[in-house]
Amino acid sequence: LLAYVVSAVLAKPDALSVLYGTLIPKIEFSREYLSILVAIIGTTLSAYLYTWQSNQEVEEEIAEGRTTLKEREGATEGELRRSRHDILIGMTFSNLIMYFIILSTGSTLYQAGQTQIETAAQAAEALRPLAGDAAGIVFAAGVIGVGFLAVPV
Repeated sequence: LLAYVVSAVLAKPDALSVLYGTLIPKIEFSREYLSILVAIIGTTLSAYLYTWQSNQEVEEEIAEGRTTLKEREGATEGELRRSRHDILIGMTFSNLIMYFIILSTGSTLYQAGQTQIETAAQAAEALRPLAGDAAGIVFAAGVIGVGFLAVPV
């Protein structure tokens, strides 16, 4: 996933355009724009993330010796603070990666006129500035790595 950060930098997008587009987004009420917006929200706030977070909390409590449901009822201020901290870091990281995926794709594929991405091979092309001919391999490694993230769920 970090390959997209490097790829976005190596693609050398126009920094002022990127900054302007980041801080002052162009909002449209078109089908395509709203579809992308829903997709971003849907992947950011997916149900498995809530399940994963709650399962992780239970596992931490069990590791601390609270093995029965009664012992795990409620949450202390410290636990809530730690949970907020974990969520904030995770969401910040995931959204930064999403940002760089969009930036690297826009800086490579969009600039080359490729606006309809329908296959994984086409998506892998966004990594070409970083990986060259190995872009497909780097993309596949990322997909496999992300797949391993879902194993605990």
